[in-house]
Amino acid sequence: MKQHLLEHVQECIEAGEFPRSLPPMVASRVLSTSVLGVAMMRLSERLAPEENADDLAFDALEVAIAGLKSGIALRTAAGPCLIDDETEISSAGAVAPEDAT
Repeated sequence: MKQHLLEHVQECIEAGEFPRSLPPMVASRVLSTSVLGVAMMRLSERLAPEENADDLAFDALEVAIAGLKSGIALRTAAGPCLIDDETEISSAGAVAPEDAT
């Protein structure tokens, strides 16, 4: 799933939807945490009865996408992220074997 999301983010960068300076890993973290935050609120029963978790998740994702498109300066380091035990995604989104060191 991480690889799939990273590929979509990279496609958005290449298509000019996101700035070229946007690290794909940072963008994928911003997008996924926006939705995961709403899921956490729903599962921990922190939403009011009249709040719709699906609508809130949609809104959170739309706001995150708009922010990424704006080119706002991000403070998050673009470090590598492991997909599995052997595959690492670099900050540029390329997949490379994990270093043994």
